[in-house]
Amino acid sequence: MNNQMENFLIDFMKSLQVPVHHRKIPCEEWQWWDLGLRSDILKRSNTPEKCNEWVQQLEEKTIYFLDDEFLCSYTIFRESEESFFFVGPVLFDDVNEDQILKIEKQFSLSKELTEELKIFYQKVCRFASRLAYENIFMLLGKYLWGEGAFRTVYLEAEDLKVWEETYQNYAKIKTPSACAYSVVDDIYRLEDEMLLAVSEGREGNAVKALESWQALKIPNSFYLSLERLKEENITLNALFRKAANQVGIQPIHLESYSERNMQLIRQMDDVEKCIKLQRRLIAGYCRLVKNLTHKNYSQITQKVVAYIDTDIGADLRLKTLADLHGITPNYLSMLFHTEVGIPLTEYVNNSRIRHAKRLLLTTGDSVKKVAQASGFSDVYYFCRLFKRECGMTPTQFRKDVGYKDYLKLLSLQSVLIKENELNK
Repeated sequence: MNNQMENFLIDFMKSLQVPVHHRKIPCEEWQWWDLGLRSDILKRSNTPEKCNEWVQQLEEKTIYFLDDEFLCSYTIFRESEESFFFVGPVLFDDVNEDQILKIEKQFSLSKELTEELKIFYQKVCRFASRLAYENIFMLLGKYLWGEGAFRTVYLEAEDLKVWEETYQNYAKIKTPSACAYSVVDDIYRLEDEMLLAVSEGREGNAVKALESWQALKIPNSFYLSLERLKEENITLNALFRKAANQVGIQPIHLESYSERNMQLIRQMDDVEKCIKLQRRLIAGYCRLVKNLTHKNYSQITQKVVAYIDTDIGADLRLKTLADLHGITPNYLSMLFHTEVGIPLTEYVNNSRIRHAKRLLLTTGDSVKKVAQASGFSDVYYFCRLFKRECGMTPTQFRKDVGYKDYLKLLSLQSVLIKENELNK
């Protein structure tokens, strides 16, 4: 991330009164990350070694959304091997007395500590909409790494367990009464609605169907056992994956996302977190479909497009791609042109130019290095093609166009500030 983008992100978040930290790895002290909640208020210690080990395991080109056991949310992403950004805490709802009493009981807090916790919540920024907040980082990820070139991962409090030395979460959930047999038909209908929404990439419809489905399933006492919930989440992950695959999302994308979901499911040791994970499963698959679907293409064209998008720097000549997929170059050329509307070579060049634009705006790499990273072995050919497609040289583009993209984010910033003010 270049200095201009780094400063913009920091100023952008601060204008929304959201804490943002840019830190080097390893980081010597960590009291800052939750405004001192654990170290200063709750007197819970965390060691820099454990915190740094956790951050070093985070993947690049991945945005992590984290909800902790104190109802706060954070966003983390690696800038490079040496540094990372940590945004938060934020709240999306006011914390009421019942929730505070639950936390007090859960962590055996004294009355004095509970009062300090209330003061802490008054300091935390409240954001009007979780979706709007997350969309800021979706736009940021698209700008930094390219559409479809980054992942989002949702984490729960247990993912921070390695940070803590002095306490464990002993939340207890009461088991409700059994679900009546009469709702079974509604449960199956809602499952069909969820799968349809995933296949269409309609996140709002999917989450709404899921919430109705949960309202019918959760009253069932056997459903609320932890092991049963984990089995249910494994099933949902498989069903959502199949729904996404049926509309053309390539296995290379589904495999990565599905495996990450399985890791999260296996780590779950709390009923409420398992239930919350279901929402993130379905929302994630909807976003995959929305961003990556090519359902009007044949299987061959879908695979070729996925291959190009996955490794833009590879050998993407017509004959190479045809050989990889077991067809003749003439057939692939005809099929791709018919379905996509442009020749395959033009599609590859357009994709490489888009990738080069992102590198020009988000790195300080030389034009030659950008060309090579985008799949062009001849920098002079790259510059001629870039000028033909963009009307300016790569150097001019980096100088003149970058600021316009920042204006798009500034526009979003003003809308979000107004939305927050209206919801206060």
